[in-house]
Amino acid sequence: MNWLIITLTILILSGCSNRTGSEVTSPEIIGQIDVAQVWSVHRVGEPQLLTRDGMQYVAYYDHDRFLTLAQRELGSIQWKYHQFPVQMDWQTGAHARISIAVDRHGYIHVTCYRRRLLQEPPLPPRPIYYRSLTPHSIDAFEQLYMVSENERTDYPTFITVDETLYFTFRDGGSGQGDQHFYRYDDKERLWERVIETPLLDGRGEMSAYAYGGGFPVYGPDGRFHLLWMWRDTPDHATNHSLSYARTIGNDLTQWESAAGVPVTPPFTIENTELLVDDAPPGGGLSNPLQAFELGYQE
Repeated sequence: MNWLIITLTILILSGCSNRTGSEVTSPEIIGQIDVAQVWSVHRVGEPQLLTRDGMQYVAYYDHDRFLTLAQRELGSIQWKYHQFPVQMDWQTGAHARISIAVDRHGYIHVTCYRRRLLQEPPLPPRPIYYRSLTPHSIDAFEQLYMVSENERTDYPTFITVDETLYFTFRDGGSGQGDQHFYRYDDKERLWERVIETPLLDGRGEMSAYAYGGGFPVYGPDGRFHLLWMWRDTPDHATNHSLSYARTIGNDLTQWESAAGVPVTPPFTIENTELLVDDAPPGGGLSNPLQAFELGYQE
């Protein structure tokens, strides 16, 4: 059987001059640390790297395709490992992507998509979501509900903004689903709604595919920005209607269009003021969105 090695590459940015004489930065490799062997023909997304509170974490599927979390202290080359009872099928593909986060108190959160797995935790709960029992430790985890006993959290993704932990997911299937997002209450250690409705509502007729895993991108202007397209069926050829919205300031409950027209979630296909490109189904839009550069003018 063929294996690959996950290697952590450490870079520094060094200054150099281009042909115009202006200084630019270029990366320089100063060290590499092997993390683990993985199966060479797996089709999942890349391993997830997180550095927080003097620790570094790498979440990945190991050589036997089990969900695994590696941890090391910065300055050390020794890794600790925790293997979860989650084993992917070789055909699972990018749907088995992983998301990890560390909250304000140091508890580690790990989640992945429950789809076409060879081994998986029993139901309920439906989502595969683990939280460490001890801060900064991968020795033991508990499996928990995220939202409710009946939740369906497809494409679960953690986002951290200014040490506040958020979680976004799709409720429903491809071509028929809604996008929700929650905020983690570190004191109560519970997830709470950011808004009472879905952020993106397919009205049972379509679903949204958004840049960044579904959560708005926090920009250098202090606003959150959301870019998405709609899809009518599981066939990606039915993507259409590229759309955009942004927050007013950094308030995730207050939104407007690119033209500054106030809008109120949930956003649906009927929000024509949010339309950027009205490409129809079969018009060439494809997910995932690969590039989203925020431009600003004073």
